[in-house]
Amino acid sequence: AMVMKQTGLCRTLLSSMVQEWMRNVNPWALQRITEILLEASQRGYWDASPEILQDLQSLLISMEGVIEGR
Repeated sequence: AMVMKQTGLCRTLLSSMVQEWMRNVNPWALQRITEILLEASQRGYWDASPEILQDLQSLLISMEGVIEGR
């Protein structure tokens, strides 16, 4: 199986400017992308640092509140 390394996609997703834009334009997509990245790590397909995983988990939790508010 191919293991992904930390990529620009994740850094871009975690940037505050991109997060804010996606929260406003399509919070469901932001939530789904975050879920996919976390799942890839859990399955061993992505070798993410603990810090990135913690940031993604926090983002996912915050997105639940955003989506419930819509």
